[in-house]
Amino acid sequence: MAVRTAVDDVADHRVRWWASARRLLRSRHVWGVGLLSLGVGGAQAAIGIQQYRQFRLGGYDLVIFDQAIRAYSRFGLPISQMKDVHNPGQVTAGYGHAFSILGDHFSPILAVLAPLYWLWNNPQVLILAQAALFACAVPFAWLFTIRSLSSVVAAYFVAFAFGISWELQEASAAGFHEVGFFVPLCAQMLERYQAGRLRQAVIAAGVLLLVKEDAGYVVAMFGLVVLLGRSRARRQRWVGAGLLVGGVAVAQLVLHLWIPALGGRSDYYWYWTRLSATPSMKDAVLRVILHPAYAAQVATTPSVKVSTFWWLVVPLLLMCFGSPLVLLAAPLVAERAFSNDPGHWGLGPQYNAFLAPILVLAAVDAVRRLTGFAPERRAYLARRAAVVWALAVAVIAAWTSWTTFPLGQALRPSDWQSNAFQRAQTAAVAIIPNGASVEADDNISTHLSSRTNVVLLDQTPHLREWVVLQTFATEFPLTQDQLRARVAWLLAHGYRQAFEQDDVYVFRKAG
Repeated sequence: MAVRTAVDDVADHRVRWWASARRLLRSRHVWGVGLLSLGVGGAQAAIGIQQYRQFRLGGYDLVIFDQAIRAYSRFGLPISQMKDVHNPGQVTAGYGHAFSILGDHFSPILAVLAPLYWLWNNPQVLILAQAALFACAVPFAWLFTIRSLSSVVAAYFVAFAFGISWELQEASAAGFHEVGFFVPLCAQMLERYQAGRLRQAVIAAGVLLLVKEDAGYVVAMFGLVVLLGRSRARRQRWVGAGLLVGGVAVAQLVLHLWIPALGGRSDYYWYWTRLSATPSMKDAVLRVILHPAYAAQVATTPSVKVSTFWWLVVPLLLMCFGSPLVLLAAPLVAERAFSNDPGHWGLGPQYNAFLAPILVLAAVDAVRRLTGFAPERRAYLARRAAVVWALAVAVIAAWTSWTTFPLGQALRPSDWQSNAFQRAQTAAVAIIPNGASVEADDNISTHLSSRTNVVLLDQTPHLREWVVLQTFATEFPLTQDQLRARVAWLLAHGYRQAFEQDDVYVFRKAG
């Protein structure tokens, strides 16, 4: 009875959102959930800042977002010089304007971060913003769980496991991406739907469409769940059908109309050539349907795809498969499993974070369904079983975080110390004057973006006044041998060496 009272205090699905929020604010749990969210935000921020300070974050993609959102803050189009210069093949022929990231991906929601640059003009502000956005998803996971399992303890365990899930850690270690918005909006959409507030869930789904074009397929699957739900209400079925059709329509309109209108090529990111040699979604889907054995072979080869899949579901003890909410993950998993880009197959960098809120809340929903079969006289044991599951998930998340994933490094003071190579990179950055025109190594460029005009050091020399690079290791997009060859090329083409330390170089154009 006491547990039921605590649940009713903060998560009554019959009341409106603001009334539910007021109850939470009056509850003692506001401090617990608030502190947990604050801890999650701090942990995720520490991961990203550590990677930045140790020159492990690349300009692809942190500098791209940094330059674009800084342009937003100055009331301009989100132009990224790094993207514009390095990827000229992405721009349609005859497009006579600087290429903005709106022609790369449909992410207009990034503009809301522009005011942060009025406070701190530094790419690290995006790392902190993403950590804060991840933290904002924690209360939704807590509310979803307490409403599902009628257990305050289980709610804290699940919210903790979600907040430090390895998927979010890997996204934090990658710097910043649109997934920062996807995670809280998706969690809110599912929590509001579970609370019986369909209108609020639809609003969250609508905002989700502004995060990235792929979100349209997630919204479509959410519409399918609503459409096939137990409710016999005609209104809900119409809403579900609208989300299903609308999600796919928005994704296709963005790809074939919006992106070309802003200078991008709609076929630039076609990674599914093993299903269709030409960029045709219809042909790819038909290939999967008509040749399932071949499709299964593509989806499971190489084996890293399978190991990534197990990493997604085993920490949840496979429970996510017991809920229809898992359907929302299907398009995201499929587009990576059938992709021919190796960057889509592994545990990093940010792609798995899109799945985190879906799989965690689906698992919670499945536990609710499973324990709901228990007869009344065994309801207490069912609730205990749900708590045991939540505890196991939290323990797995904590253990893997410490032993395998970036949070363990962020929590160890020794891992914050810079080595000689990183100190040389810091010294090289300090030589470059403010406002300089620079061509820089991928990881070094992130430390120059806030105060210089920086582009990526790639296969084509861009003849900037300053060039900063290292030959210690391979760095996107050049091999170590190509980096060494660039040093010789610079010396032979009018550049003089201004700095050299531990395989880190700075060159300046003579005259």
